[in-house]
Amino acid sequence: MVYVTMRIAKHVNYTKWGIRIKLSILALIIFCVWDVKNNLFYMMHRPFLGETPMLGATSGAMWEWYFRSSLDHWSTFLGMIFALNFPITSLFYRKLEAQPLVWHILGKLSMGLALFCVFWWWVMGPFQEGKFQYNATNAYYGFIPLITYIYFRNLTPWLRNHSLDLLHQIGKTTLETYLMQHHIWLTSNAKSLLTLIPGFPKCNMLLVTVLYYV
Repeated sequence: MVYVTMRIAKHVNYTKWGIRIKLSILALIIFCVWDVKNNLFYMMHRPFLGETPMLGATSGAMWEWYFRSSLDHWSTFLGMIFALNFPITSLFYRKLEAQPLVWHILGKLSMGLALFCVFWWWVMGPFQEGKFQYNATNAYYGFIPLITYIYFRNLTPWLRNHSLDLLHQIGKTTLETYLMQHHIWLTSNAKSLLTLIPGFPKCNMLLVTVLYYV
């Protein structure tokens, strides 16, 4: 999604309105594919996914892919919005921290209180819902705790200049390892284990783990 969006008409990626128009079109596409009941997702994936019940997908692979992708279907778009506005946010922080101490504290306090109120609403509202209700709203509200954490985690220059190296090193590969486990350790739509040496679970685990890391 990111590559295709940035590759098409790449000459406008560094213009003020060009990149925003592209992201607006992307938002419309995401909305039409996942949030509008027009069978667009079905038509796009019909050549590749079936509806026959199988292990790990009792309603068929088509529904399983729709369900899993719909849980976070706005995440990539929101990440692109965050990346686009990162320089602006960084500049805002620097300008705010250059103000007199009182205005500096009041500015950060007001934004922190606003974020905390939204976060508290999320904790007491969507977060308290049952599994199926929460799954239906996660794509729309899941960014709230993330944004709140990012704000308070980077609240001061001292916090921004310090990090735990262990998390830094793990963070370099967590996305890849998360994705790979579904393709190496797990099969059948993440419902069963990949078995290369039947009857020898420990040896099988060792072999699959080697493949996983290699």
